[in-house]
Amino acid sequence: MLSNMREREQIIQELRDTLINKELQLATIGLINKAIPLLENICTDIILQTKADIELYTITVHDLKDALANIGETKLANTAGRLGQAGDNKDITIISTKTPSFINELRLLADKYKHKEIKKNKEIEEISYDDMALLRETLKIIEKACKICDINKAETLLDDLKLRTWPRVVNDLLSAISENLSSGKLKDVISVINKFIYW
Repeated sequence: MLSNMREREQIIQELRDTLINKELQLATIGLINKAIPLLENICTDIILQTKADIELYTITVHDLKDALANIGETKLANTAGRLGQAGDNKDITIISTKTPSFINELRLLADKYKHKEIKKNKEIEEISYDDMALLRETLKIIEKACKICDINKAETLLDDLKLRTWPRVVNDLLSAISENLSSGKLKDVISVINKFIYW
């Protein structure tokens, strides 16, 4: 009983972590999209030798540093940290020479997440409403079977799903579930299903 409760708590925590990670990514991309024009304007002000808002610049890059670190973008977070230090020191030379390449890297990161999301959404859109409903319902039953260690039921349901024609994203999901089932990694099966259903 205690083991089941621990497993349940672990599954709930993994689901929360997945949702939090997704929210952090979306929040970071939102921050990046707002920060880019702001940083560009401040750099333009520096180049034109008009009054640039260095304090706003510094706050923005410090915020970006923390947000980028939270989603594992260490290199960009370090660059933001150095630019934040330049802002603290009011080092106009570093700000004006290093910020444009930083902005380009931010754009590439935002595009990467945007294309990743578009690709996933496009692949999922290829599935009809009825097929998606069947897929989700069957995955939930497989998840329940794994929670009570009924591997035979989970494998039978998975085999039924594999008989249908699916886009690559679903076939990859089914392969991951199959691999974990055959290895007896039921927690991993549950995690994979939750990431797909709630991602």
